[in-house]
Amino acid sequence: MQVIYNKGKQHLIRFDLGEEVLNLLEKYCLDHNINSGIISGIGAVSDLTISWYNLDEKKYHDHELKKKLEIASFTGNISLKEGKPYIHAHGSFSDFELHSRSGHVKKMIVSTTAEFYIQELEGDLKRSFSAETGLYLLS
Repeated sequence: MQVIYNKGKQHLIRFDLGEEVLNLLEKYCLDHNINSGIISGIGAVSDLTISWYNLDEKKYHDHELKKKLEIASFTGNISLKEGKPYIHAHGSFSDFELHSRSGHVKKMIVSTTAEFYIQELEGDLKRSFSAETGLYLLS
């Protein structure tokens, strides 16, 4: 991971081959005291876990994809969940034939490179558990 740009409340971070993006982004937020923000990214991955949430079951259904994919879109937010920075993001990913898969992003391992932009927000966004949905919602 390399910080390309870090001025004020704007951050641009590059990830390299083999790096796991979400854990490193959350650690970056923790180390830089980023408790709320907007995040977006582009790049390529080779190991991806995306999910779909079934409200009736209150359960995520994971889909693991172990192939080279472009990050067509990655967008989300940063908030505090149980006192630690948490990234809630969704993404769309495209293969060689331009077929795409989309969902809640749980894991991404970089295959070539990836670039992520963080825009910090003022104050702290927080998540609280909702028994009705089974999710930690912004509160």
